[in-house]
Amino acid sequence: MQSHNFIKTEGKWKCSVCGWEWKSKTTTLCPGVTRYEWSTKPPNLKTAVELKRLNLKPKPSAEVRGTIFSMKNGFYWLYDDKDSEIDNPDLPPIVSWDNRAGLKTPGELKKLQLEPGDTKPKGVASVWDTESEEVVWIPLYNPEECCERDSLITKTVLKERYLLSESWVKKIGEPDKLYANKYNTVVKLYSTRRVETFLAENAEEYAAMLVRREKYLEIFAANKERILTAAKLSREKKLEEKRILEAQMARCFQCASGASTPQGFLCVIYPTVKKIPCPDWTPRQHRTE
Repeated sequence: MQSHNFIKTEGKWKCSVCGWEWKSKTTTLCPGVTRYEWSTKPPNLKTAVELKRLNLKPKPSAEVRGTIFSMKNGFYWLYDDKDSEIDNPDLPPIVSWDNRAGLKTPGELKKLQLEPGDTKPKGVASVWDTESEEVVWIPLYNPEECCERDSLITKTVLKERYLLSESWVKKIGEPDKLYANKYNTVVKLYSTRRVETFLAENAEEYAAMLVRREKYLEIFAANKERILTAAKLSREKKLEEKRILEAQMARCFQCASGASTPQGFLCVIYPTVKKIPCPDWTPRQHRTE
């Protein structure tokens, strides 16, 4: 910075170095180069940030060719883009946010249940990070080259989704993660990618298991009504037997042959129940004074 070199022009004072004008002489310092507005800046002059967005940086020998002043941020120094060099030679092609040709950010892939995996980005787009106050590159990927996003599923979902038995779950191995839920119960989580890799590696055996399962389902479908009817009758029979047994137990407590002992309620006639209802039931006689 230096003192302004003032010259008088039509009632104003102008600095012959920076080219700025004032109605009266100012005490501010001169930047030593031509001062521009954003609207009057030559296209070949760029700030360090503008060069960064093009993956360029000023050469060590580059000189400042101009400046733009901001009341908030002070001077923005301008460099001739001819005096710049590549900043990052390994950076993928720079893509405009308005013309990405279907390329997606990692966040957008996540919404599509995809992730890059080992796929390299097809391009990058720049954003300004207010915290670090610098340009940050966002990688962009072709969704068709990405893989399905790995997720963790519970053991129940694992068995339902892939039609696996308990023995197959044991073949897959230990869970990838354990966590305690709000009931303080340990929940086992399995990586879908690892599960699908395991099933692919054992595709022949897995396919044979699914075929057997399909046969079982066909047999069930063909005999569904008989199976459900038998199951219903079985449940009804068990409920009826339970009802009769409960009724008999109530009668036993009223029977003269029963007695309460430290070992529980015992019958002096039958050590175990022989027939229900009991043919030897005799009502207990209550003493009267």
